[in-house]
Amino acid sequence: MVSISYGHGHLNDCTTTTGYTKTDTGNTSTFTVEHGDYFKLNVTNAAAPKITTVVNDDDIDLDVGTDELHKKIRYRYRCSNNDIKAKILIEMDGGGGTQQTVLAETNSITWKVGTYTITGASDKLDHIFVYANGAEGIVYYDYIIVYEGDFTFPNGAYGIRGSIPNRNIFLEVPSRQTDITQMLGSKNFEFNIGCDLANSFWTKDGLAVHPTGTDYVKGQVFYEIAHNAKTEPWQWLITKREQMKVTLEPPSFIREASGDKLTDRLDLLFREYRLSDAGNGLETPISRWGLDL
Repeated sequence: MVSISYGHGHLNDCTTTTGYTKTDTGNTSTFTVEHGDYFKLNVTNAAAPKITTVVNDDDIDLDVGTDELHKKIRYRYRCSNNDIKAKILIEMDGGGGTQQTVLAETNSITWKVGTYTITGASDKLDHIFVYANGAEGIVYYDYIIVYEGDFTFPNGAYGIRGSIPNRNIFLEVPSRQTDITQMLGSKNFEFNIGCDLANSFWTKDGLAVHPTGTDYVKGQVFYEIAHNAKTEPWQWLITKREQMKVTLEPPSFIREASGDKLTDRLDLLFREYRLSDAGNGLETPISRWGLDL
């Protein structure tokens, strides 16, 4: 099974401290960005009630809820030790509004990815609170995204191929037997998926195309992802083996006829999205590609 996220409403990619306020209740802490890619809440002295909070200053002002487009939240976090705990809350409708717990106070020393479905028919999301509670240590947050949903591929009938290219260079030297090999590190993971649009509905709601459902054509979600690339820098890809941020390269919609056989095929290339070096000390081969999720 393969799925891809779509429809960003709000993305906090945890790349800057500007526009956020940290509050310590008992604790002494610092709030920085690590490797230009992760929030780092570092509690250097924990005192009762041992709470550190970071929240966005300006209202997000996003329509959310079961009657709205944006219903889901996905996040990624890890803790530096077994004592300190992460927590995420959302607040509706301008400071002092109702709150929902996205992630209850919890600990994990490995990267964890979670999702939450926003309850209530309709409301305005204004603030997202992230915490470092309960002890000295560090909580890292990679991202928090509010989005429409996850599209599950009905098939990959023409094959799913994953590859990890490298940047090896082979230098030719006169009068030498063999080349000199320069190992320049790995490139971004690539997924090629060949889809049969003639088989199943290929719509976000799982229904036939409009007017039965909301999508006008099969595979419409990929038109939308491509169109929104300027404001949606990445999507979250889940396969049976891996999970990671990816970009969608230009999709190929192939419609061919051979005799009385019609082919309606979609070829997709997803590339791993990286802002920081994957060898940054916070990632491993396991966490980089979500092999343990």
